[in-house]
Amino acid sequence: RIGEAVTEQIKYIPEKLSVVQHVRPKYACKPCQENVKIAPMPSLLLPKSLATPELVAHTIIAKYCDHIPLYRQQNIWDRLGIDMPRSSLCSWLLKVSELCEPLVKLLRKHIIAYDYAQADETTVQVLDEVGRSNKTKSYIWCYRGGGTKPGIVYEYQETRGGYHAEEFLSGFKGYLQSDAYSGYNFANKDDGIIRVGCMAHARRKFADIIKISKTNGLAHEAIKFFKVLYKIEKEARESNATSSERFALRNAKAKTILTAFKAWLDINLTKTPVQSRIGEAIRYTLSNWDLLNNYLKDGRIEIDNNLLEN
Repeated sequence: RIGEAVTEQIKYIPEKLSVVQHVRPKYACKPCQENVKIAPMPSLLLPKSLATPELVAHTIIAKYCDHIPLYRQQNIWDRLGIDMPRSSLCSWLLKVSELCEPLVKLLRKHIIAYDYAQADETTVQVLDEVGRSNKTKSYIWCYRGGGTKPGIVYEYQETRGGYHAEEFLSGFKGYLQSDAYSGYNFANKDDGIIRVGCMAHARRKFADIIKISKTNGLAHEAIKFFKVLYKIEKEARESNATSSERFALRNAKAKTILTAFKAWLDINLTKTPVQSRIGEAIRYTLSNWDLLNNYLKDGRIEIDNNLLEN
């Protein structure tokens, strides 16, 4: 033998279930046949359920990370010869959500204790909700904060009312980053909160015009400014710049670009119809100009809200 050739392949081993038995011997006093003793059950995640923490965790990950609805999970178990009703899966999720409530409250405290937070909201349709049509829009609100170890909380609400964000962020002081939705205007009344805009929202309005435009125009010119601003962010990211270094880099390079962009916007404001798409994009950017520039005030602040948008 002068050597060997090794060829590797990946083998799939189907998942399987095992039964965990908690065996608790009973003891009694033989002469008197009284005082029967039995060891207590160990602490269980769901005491009256057949599911172990591993099985519950698998169900949660499949639904919320891999986007596999519970009825499909039931079908998967059926193929493996396991009777796992959808109603049981749903019950596990509801009970575990109650157990996680204290953790969610701690995450909220963690978020509002820091001086930089991000917020966003998006629509969600609930198909079966008591007293509401399955066509009624509901909302998932998302909050992120806590510095180098950020916490993220998703909160379901039936409406898009800004009072939901105001209640969640009660007690928060610092930089609050969001889009320009008026629901966050409560922060304008608080001297301890500085609102920060989302540059991606402003850019998107010009980018959408380019998608349907057959010739180069004002939207293409505007996008060039955004490209330079994001190139500066890329430079900071690739050099692993600290927040203080990113602050210095932005103020050395981005300020000049933003000044030129503002002059461009002012010049073209009067040249574009109010109801045109380019006119709307220019006016949106100008009306939120101060918020869009506030990311320059601290190197920890992102240029946009994409961490939550995504």
